[in-house]
Amino acid sequence: MKNKLSKVLFMMAFLLLSVYVYAQVQVSGTVKDAAGELLPGVSIQVKGTAQGTITDMDGRYSLNVPDAQSVLVFSFVGMQTREMPVDGKSIVDITLSTSTIGVDEIVVTALGMKKEKKALGYNISSVNSENLETGGVSNALKSLEGKITGVQMNSLTSSPTSSVMFNIRGATSLAGIMKGKSGNINNETQPLIVVDGVPVATNTVGTTGGIDVGNYMSSINPNDIESVSVLKGASAAALYGSQAGNGVILITTKSGSGAKKGIGVSVSSSISFDQAYSAPPVQRQFFQGDEDGSPLTEDKKGLGWAIDDNVNNSEPVWRWNILTQEWEQSVLQIRGDDNPLLAFLETGIMYDNNVAITGNYDKGNYRLNLGNLTSNSVVPSNKTIRNNVSFSSEYNLTDKVVITSQASYSHTFVPNQSHVYGKREDNPLAHAMSMPINMPSMDEWKQANNWLFDWDGTYQNTPYLKNPGEDRLSRVNDAGFDKAIGKNGPYFAAEEVIRTYAKDVVFGKVQMDWELANNLSFTIRSGLSHQSFAFERKTPWGAERSEKGGYEQRHSNSLGIKNDAMFAYSNYFKDDKLSVDALVGVSYNYSEGNSSGFDGKELATPNSFSYSSLPASVRQAASFNRGYPSRNYGAYGTVSLGWLNMVYLELTGRNDWVGILDHEKDNHFYPGASLSWIATETFKEMGDWVTLLKLRGGYAETGYGIGNPVNLDSYGISGSTWGGIAMGTVGGSLVDSSIEPELNVTKEIGVDFGFFDNRIFGEFTAYSKNHINQIQNLPVVGSSGFNSVLTNMGSVKSDGIEASLTVVPVRNKDWTWSVTGNVTSFKSVIDELDDRFAEKFYDYEGSSKLSLFKGSRVGDLYASDPIARIQSGKYKGMMLMGIEGIIEESIGTTEYIKANGYLGNMNPDAIIGINTDLRYKNWSLGIVSSLRLGGVFISETQKIMIDDGMADIGAIYKDKYHEYWTGGRFAGGLESMPSPGAIFPGAGWEEYRDAYSGYMEYYNGDPRYFGYWNAVFIDPNRDLSGMSPEEKLNLPDDYYILNGEDPLYTMYAHPYYMEGQELWSGAQFRTWDATNFKVKEVNISYRFQKAAVERLHCQDITITAFAKNVMFWAKNRMNEDPETAFRDGISGMGVSQFGLPPIRTMGLRVAVNF
Repeated sequence: MKNKLSKVLFMMAFLLLSVYVYAQVQVSGTVKDAAGELLPGVSIQVKGTAQGTITDMDGRYSLNVPDAQSVLVFSFVGMQTREMPVDGKSIVDITLSTSTIGVDEIVVTALGMKKEKKALGYNISSVNSENLETGGVSNALKSLEGKITGVQMNSLTSSPTSSVMFNIRGATSLAGIMKGKSGNINNETQPLIVVDGVPVATNTVGTTGGIDVGNYMSSINPNDIESVSVLKGASAAALYGSQAGNGVILITTKSGSGAKKGIGVSVSSSISFDQAYSAPPVQRQFFQGDEDGSPLTEDKKGLGWAIDDNVNNSEPVWRWNILTQEWEQSVLQIRGDDNPLLAFLETGIMYDNNVAITGNYDKGNYRLNLGNLTSNSVVPSNKTIRNNVSFSSEYNLTDKVVITSQASYSHTFVPNQSHVYGKREDNPLAHAMSMPINMPSMDEWKQANNWLFDWDGTYQNTPYLKNPGEDRLSRVNDAGFDKAIGKNGPYFAAEEVIRTYAKDVVFGKVQMDWELANNLSFTIRSGLSHQSFAFERKTPWGAERSEKGGYEQRHSNSLGIKNDAMFAYSNYFKDDKLSVDALVGVSYNYSEGNSSGFDGKELATPNSFSYSSLPASVRQAASFNRGYPSRNYGAYGTVSLGWLNMVYLELTGRNDWVGILDHEKDNHFYPGASLSWIATETFKEMGDWVTLLKLRGGYAETGYGIGNPVNLDSYGISGSTWGGIAMGTVGGSLVDSSIEPELNVTKEIGVDFGFFDNRIFGEFTAYSKNHINQIQNLPVVGSSGFNSVLTNMGSVKSDGIEASLTVVPVRNKDWTWSVTGNVTSFKSVIDELDDRFAEKFYDYEGSSKLSLFKGSRVGDLYASDPIARIQSGKYKGMMLMGIEGIIEESIGTTEYIKANGYLGNMNPDAIIGINTDLRYKNWSLGIVSSLRLGGVFISETQKIMIDDGMADIGAIYKDKYHEYWTGGRFAGGLESMPSPGAIFPGAGWEEYRDAYSGYMEYYNGDPRYFGYWNAVFIDPNRDLSGMSPEEKLNLPDDYYILNGEDPLYTMYAHPYYMEGQELWSGAQFRTWDATNFKVKEVNISYRFQKAAVERLHCQDITITAFAKNVMFWAKNRMNEDPETAFRDGISGMGVSQFGLPPIRTMGLRVAVNF
């Protein structure tokens, strides 16, 4: 109750700042271009204030100004910015002449400063509110996909509040490699998020309890956002110092400035529908079976009987009928769905409604917005609710002092969200994709109202058959799991394993701007961000690998307070030839957080979810962690010099002091410099065909600091006791006394250009980013009392290019058509590695490794045990089999893996965006598409589907199947063998005959169920004693026998078990090209004519139809969306594990302004 009251009082305090407003002088007019055409969308700002508006579709505007001597600033993309004094007039008409696209544009930069884009020596990309609203996005970061250069973006899930993995100019973290398969979300690759000049977060992704719970950006209502800008280079972000090592995302929110005179109301409402439309191919030719080909009725495992000939399929089997709730006997028959995953997923629906109230008066303005988003996911029983309220105000205390305030509150509640990526037992997608084809269809499962209860009245977690009357608790396997409890069914995993969370986010800011003199101003700003989070997971009795269920709770709170005070100076000298803009300031940032929770693996009584129902050992292990407060003191400054509006030099510097105690503080200086030259201002004789030619370059350092040097910064309660009292735990890491702060040193050069009256324009940037002095824990001997020391380990250098080109084929009074292409390409290489850190491979996805070698690329993937291949002679490159018929794996040495196990790099070779915008009078059409070229990913989905006998091998491998295997059966058809039976090498063949006699008897000697490797094996009559593994790969040709060349010397095997399974389980056989193309967004809007809306007593009505993920094509044959494999920064990237398939969204949005 106290927490809720605090939030209410916090909001009321900011609301009280919007009082005492008075009348203004009204000015109206029109804006035209040089040809006399009226220009819609021109920005008009009252100079020195935040007041402004834009022209309507007829090029007209109306604006209230403080007094008759105000100055209006007119700006429009592609036109020269002009200032016009009112001089007591009520009508001010103006004509704008053509300029360079964007060169006179005003952009928001570091610390919330507004600058002319022409004065910048670095690249800034931004998206305005129109782009956010037309696409129907629920997370502002998702609106940037395909529209800006230099970034990689991937959503973790399709949830409207999901996180977005946002990586600027390449992942450069060595820590992500060292975490390997145990790595979680690597926040060190994520940029700093700044809202209205206030840093609020340094991560764009977040997970808890195996699910994505969103992040700060997912809590912001996109309808509150005016623009999103990305500061990609260190030159742009240098003023944030130790916080901006990975770049900065600037969020500028909407205000009442520029709104209609008096009170205005804006209402928007949208509805959208989600539908999955592509999934991995599923075979429909074979039942599930065991190693000997016998049918499996209780579990899911590889391919068994063929459906077409019913081999040994005459005996009926027991089957639990979920509709009649009775046992019955019947022969196996094909049932289920053509694609069980698509049948399982439902049509999702989302509602997004917003109401904004604005006030615009002579002494200030305000804006109040209320928003509600409700989403029902494509995953059954998954739902998300988000409510937002925001308020902003601006009050002119005097003609020299302006007070600005902002406050927002977001509450997200998710009653259930399933684990929808990874191969965990409670991922419903994994179970749907592996549903045996003799099981009931998804519709049957839905119709069975009591499907959750088994024949004995207990929870039935699985669709797989159980033997009638068997005591499931009497059979325990070697791993301690009850064998009678089968796999979770998809509905059980989605509807009975419940994950619930609630998240509250509060943001507030108060700012005072004081004009001390004509050219000097003072700004003081204080911002606050607070987040609280509560999570619980309920696992019922009878779940897979959790016979007695479980109960988990997590709670966390974080608080951040950011304060800035700065002086700004702006003036002209030398007869206005020299411009000087300078700023100096200081900052103080404070943050703290805590977390608590427990994870109980057993419930004392069935489905009793409470702390008291857990065993005492679990209750004792409950933990509470409180991080020490973090304090950051900063001093910064910048000066920008401009000469004749054609040469601009900007110098920046920031010094940060981080720590608790003075002697422990991390003290570092971050410099930066940039230079730009507008050549078209120097050489005006270039002619009209060259509209713009601007060269720019910059150098800067940003950082990550060392963090808090106090390493005993958390404590927990362990499961161990001393004298009956639970024991505590503390950190076990030391700090290297010579440790240096992590730095990001960036150099970049670029060119902006425009030709033929801006019919062709674009930009190009080349950069080199060096992430040096990276910090990691180095293991130390346990006798020291610690387990590691925090020290510098090395550096990663990322080189890349960013380019965009826009062509405007048509531009006249009624029609405008533009096409934009952009390209991003980078390569991150380990540049230095401290000798104390041994070069090695780190385990990643079961059968793959990440490399940590000087000179290797970040994201290089290697097979853990690459197939042994002959290194020389006639059979060079062929696979080597052992005498037992199993393909030999790697000899295990690092050198061999480096030489033979390379799979590829998970990062793309290039990301290309192709966008078009077509406008005709009040109609507009926008299309956003993206092409990802290169990179690889490993399909864990494929491996498990093959193990479960569900993957369509023929569709997946096609010709590649025959590279490795001849004969046998696969899900693309049956093939005949060169001779019947299973014939093995002459030496010791009886052993293999006996081993396979069971198989042959079961299959009636049918050879179609066997095949052989396209490989060589070593003649068993050769003496190999004392021979090393390396030598076995370099023998004379006559030592090897080609499998299949002679029927008497051919090793036949079942292609999906034992010998054959090596083909499918190895990473090298399920590594795919990640190239894919997507039409990300299509939207069409109509803005009603002014006469029509006036009859409805409205100012404006716009209707937008939109679609997202309209089309998807991938080079891999699994029909998997490679984006699902790139969800976690560097840790966890490059592996697909039963993620959501491509989801197509179609919706309608209506926006009305009164």
